[in-house]
Amino acid sequence: MFISKSQFCIRLIFNTYGNMYNSLINYIIHILNMNLNDIQTHKHRFMNLIIVLFLLDAVVIALITIIFKRHYREVERRSENRLRYIRLIIEIIYLHKHNPNKLIDHLMQETNIRKMLIYNIIDDNYKPYCGNIKAREEDKLLYMLHMQGFAAKELCIIFGLNNVHSVQVKYSRMNTNLNKKEKGRLKKQYNQHVTIDENK
Repeated sequence: MFISKSQFCIRLIFNTYGNMYNSLINYIIHILNMNLNDIQTHKHRFMNLIIVLFLLDAVVIALITIIFKRHYREVERRSENRLRYIRLIIEIIYLHKHNPNKLIDHLMQETNIRKMLIYNIIDDNYKPYCGNIKAREEDKLLYMLHMQGFAAKELCIIFGLNNVHSVQVKYSRMNTNLNKKEKGRLKKQYNQHVTIDENK
């Protein structure tokens, strides 16, 4: 399961926040176990810690607010782009519905991968599927969409390929490269493990 940058930031903030409160609770327990003279000695330190935690509350709330606002703006922008794309397709159909050849040509121009990326119809986050493998960006996108469930005939239209066989060839090539990379990574890990054992 892949998480977004905003989700990662929120988790990091709450983890840090939780650790700070755990420290406060442990400190309070430590104070409760002290006698009266020790409590008087640590009173100023305890008050300073409370002030720091109140300030941390304000910082955490501000950071979460900023993250959610950015996320909301990004979602809103993507929604607007997708609505523009739908309106564009509707306009093309309206203008060329009496001329099938022109209609097909215009639809083919607007349903390619570049246009879909511009209008946020397709996300270009192919790294979780392809890693850092060296390949053309379009091949990575094709592999990602194939893994997400797009049919070969749909990918033919999106990437301007002649037939389903071309899609299968590109997918197989990417899959082979990924398998080689995975085998190389496992071999490297094995060699490191053997080296550590020999040094022992």
